[in-house]
Amino acid sequence: MSGADSTTTRWTFSRSTLSVDLNGEERRLRLIPTGTKIRYRQTEETQFIAIHFNLTFLHGKDLFSGICRQLLLDDAELRSRLIAQTESEQDSIRDICRLNAVVWEIIARFLPDLGPENQDKLAAYAGTFRFIREHLDARLGVAQLAEAVGKRPDVFSREFKRDFGISPLKYLHRELVGQIALRLLDRRTPLKEIAANLNFSSEFNLSSFYKRETGHSPRKSGK
Repeated sequence: MSGADSTTTRWTFSRSTLSVDLNGEERRLRLIPTGTKIRYRQTEETQFIAIHFNLTFLHGKDLFSGICRQLLLDDAELRSRLIAQTESEQDSIRDICRLNAVVWEIIARFLPDLGPENQDKLAAYAGTFRFIREHLDARLGVAQLAEAVGKRPDVFSREFKRDFGISPLKYLHRELVGQIALRLLDRRTPLKEIAANLNFSSEFNLSSFYKRETGHSPRKSGK
């Protein structure tokens, strides 16, 4: 791969992504958590498999939330199994289940350690994450989250960042980007309709927000 024939693109991933290069130098499995920014060099011949997923459970929190770096796994056997399953016709529920089984096995290898202390922390914020799931849109802010749990915004923000390593505002932005990306999967839905459903003042404001957070336009993300 020569510099003259390659381009380097900077991406911010709106969904957690499991990726494997098919013809590049990188032979390891690559997991890119939601919100991670990476630089990716590619040529016209570059081929790769990308599987997007959202691992949200344990009181509504993505288990990879806050891990803003790509994770690498050197396992030739798992890599071969993943490639084999994605290259199959996927014409039956059995084939899809086999692919899901390989993906889950890979994700399990990447999972961060969740000891009792972290699980208790997640449980303490169960109401906050539920409130976000039920009210997430462009108008939801830190003040509403703080009010829902009976705390001052500054106190809530300080405690949230202490416990999760990310400000509640940034967390809301990341969740909102994820919602936009999810709705973009249906290419029949006009961007104007997505903007209205998520309470953006206009399609332009949604596009500006999405590009500011991810580095690329929503329509490019939906391709």
